[in-house]
Amino acid sequence: MFVSEELERLARYFPELDKMNVQVSSVPVGWHLEHSFKVIIAVVKNLSQSDPHSYRRRINLSWIYIILRDGIPRGRGRSPKIAQPEGVINQD
Repeated sequence: MFVSEELERLARYFPELDKMNVQVSSVPVGWHLEHSFKVIIAVVKNLSQSDPHSYRRRINLSWIYIILRDGIPRGRGRSPKIAQPEGVINQD
């Protein structure tokens, strides 16, 4: 999926910013949107700065686990501080 398509898909959730389902998450939809945007920005930035010639393959057990499980189990993953939204989240 292209980044522009993903951004458009996420933007469709803007009207739902304040909604929350405590059975799924303890934070509202807006938090998840902000988190997703921060992750996308960081990934694109890192990809644009990476050098494919310096890549060295190595075994990563976490990656293997995630691929075999087809995702990160709910409630198990912790996002890094840089990807965690802070303060009030609004559509602006």
